[in-house]
Amino acid sequence: QHAKKKSRPLASGAVSTNAALFLFITLLTTLAVICVYSNLSLMSVAFLVVYFILNTAYSFGLKHVPILELFIVGSGFIIRLLFGASVFGVILSSWIIVCTGLLSLMLVVGKRRGDLVQKNDVTMRRRSLIGYNLAFLDQLNTFLATATFTSYVVFCTTPFATERFGEAVLITSGFVLFGICTYMKLILFEENGDDPTTMILADKSLNFTIFGWLITFIILIYH
Repeated sequence: QHAKKKSRPLASGAVSTNAALFLFITLLTTLAVICVYSNLSLMSVAFLVVYFILNTAYSFGLKHVPILELFIVGSGFIIRLLFGASVFGVILSSWIIVCTGLLSLMLVVGKRRGDLVQKNDVTMRRRSLIGYNLAFLDQLNTFLATATFTSYVVFCTTPFATERFGEAVLITSGFVLFGICTYMKLILFEENGDDPTTMILADKSLNFTIFGWLITFIILIYH
């Protein structure tokens, strides 16, 4: 029933339900074997279990609950971040975790706005859309954009960041601000956002921003 998602393999019928179920069981079994033979810590396994439970609950009904579904999708980014850190033994700043959560929420809100403004789901099969309107989502996006940038600036001024990257790390906040402003233009003026990945990859300004942010950080780390 979705204007764009109907072309996905399972929705379009290109992949049968039985084939998808077989692939699901195969991947789940493979994951279990990897966990056993890679000696993952109990914490890492716990993150995987929580991620699996949240995604399953989301797919079987929670995706229809307004607000809650936004937080569930956003939490997936945080769990993946924490899982990666636990596997490689990396210590994360609490502010980076906060920034990741806020940024992911901003992207999810942009997706919902895109679905509404582009009328991708006119039958409202995703019932959570009934609980939103453009004015609410626009205000939410503005709040999240402000909170994301503020949190990132705070991170850049913490001892955690300055001791590792130097005080010049604050320079990277310029790229973050430019990126957020560009993103807001794309979803509010050009009314994109329903597919953040495609939107980001297709926009040269965002590509430049991300590349500049990465290069600056690499210079700060290895100078």
